[in-house]
This record gives sequence, C-alpha cells and structure tokens, in this order.
Amino acid sequence: MESTHQSDHFVVKPEQKKFDTAEQVEQAWLASSPNNSLDHLSKVTKITLGGNSYGFEACEWVAKTLASCESLKAIDFSNIFVSRLRAELPKSLKIMAEALLPRDLHEVDLSDNAFGPDGVRAFECLLTNGHALTVFKVTNCGLGPEGATMIAAAMSQNKHLKLTKFHAGRDRLENPGIKALAQALQAQGSLQ
Repeated sequence: MESTHQSDHFVVKPEQKKFDTAEQVEQAWLASSPNNSLDHLSKVTKITLGGNSYGFEACEWVAKTLASCESLKAIDFSNIFVSRLRAELPKSLKIMAEALLPRDLHEVDLSDNAFGPDGVRAFECLLTNGHALTVFKVTNCGLGPEGATMIAAAMSQNKHLKLTKFHAGRDRLENPGIKALAQALQAQGSLQ
C-alpha cells in the first residue's frame, strides 16, 4: 500500500476560504504545514492551492513565498479565484506567474479560473519563457477563440517548449482558437 504522505507535495487545505490579506493566507499555509513552519518549502516539488479564493494581497504574499521554493516543478493554481471580480484576476495572476519564472516548471494547472483573454496576458510569460514545461492545463477558463490564439502565439515564441499534455476543455475555443492551437502544438511535435 502506498503512503499518502508526500513531503515533496505541499497542499493548502481546500476549505473554500477567502484570503484577502497576506496574514490570512500565511495562517492557512502554516496550518497546512508540518510543525506550523514554512521551512520545508525549499524542498517541495509541487504546490496545490485550489479550493480557496485568493485576492491580490494574498497573491502578493504567495508570489514572495514562491521565491523560497527552489525545487518547485509543478504548480496547481486551479480554482483559486472563486467569487473574485474578473477585473482583479489578471493582476493577481501576473504577480504569481512572474514569481514562477526562475523555476524550471514541468507542470502548470490554471484550470477553473474565469480569467478569459486578459488572464492569458498575465501568464503568457510562463509559455514564452518556460524551457522545461511539459504539461499545461487551462480547462474552463473562459478563453474563447481570442485567448486560445494568444496561448498559441505565446507557445510559438518559445523554441524550447515541448508540451506532452495540453488541456483546454470547456473554453469555447471555436474554429479559430482550435486551429491556432493545433498549429502551435503540431510545430512542437511533442504532444502525447
């Protein structure tokens, strides 16, 4: 029987809480950590934040904290903006995406966040600069054809990008979005 304890995977308890301040999110992270300490984050390879809602100040704290996550390979930002105004999301998403840039991320999950094309502008730096990225998920994000085309353009700028998995279901990509993504993914030649 496999152990359910994974010291390399840090999960903030999904309790449908709304984090507006740095103090609120820090307390939640401490409560989710062994020994109420964040010292272990330097060794963590995956972080999952879903199931709670993060405002801009909370996202700023997360971005600063990600700087200590030297071993980070996968980030799950799915379902982290519930009940937030769509106008707030790009700024929050941008600060966290930029904090991830120095990392050699292999997997990014941004699913179930209704950020639309404006959100793509906020995180496209991960696609244009990510050299190790192999899994990218943006299911149910309200991309539409515009957002899909923007993702395809960002992917096409990165000659090192070799995605093996790409998820963009429930995004109403329509023909222009599907065609743009198909061309970008075909050019990579790595999709499994």
